[in-house]
Amino acid sequence: MLKGRDVLAKSPTGSGKTLAFGIPIAERIESDGPRPTALILAPTRELATQIVDDIRAIAHARALRVTAVYGGVGLVKQSKDAARSHIIVATPGRLEDLLQRQAFRLDRIRMLDPR
Repeated sequence: MLKGRDVLAKSPTGSGKTLAFGIPIAERIESDGPRPTALILAPTRELATQIVDDIRAIAHARALRVTAVYGGVGLVKQSKDAARSHIIVATPGRLEDLLQRQAFRLDRIRMLDPR
């Protein structure tokens, strides 16, 4: 059930859906603010990396760090990168794993986008 400012959209690949949520997220984050500030949940590793690839240039232009966290790769580097990032794009399983390991906290998250 949609409420408030929720938006539901369906459109073909390459139509700009990621930028439609990525640009407003990047615009609302201060580079000197707390980290992480935004969390985007992605159901698969492929979608997580695609989202990061799509918003990396926008984030970089605002001096923001964005990191994908997903299973199948080393935990140590991902956890360090995630803790330093403003925007985390995560698959649920790896997010839960990193939170249990106390790699970072979600208490500073101000924006959540569950893909």
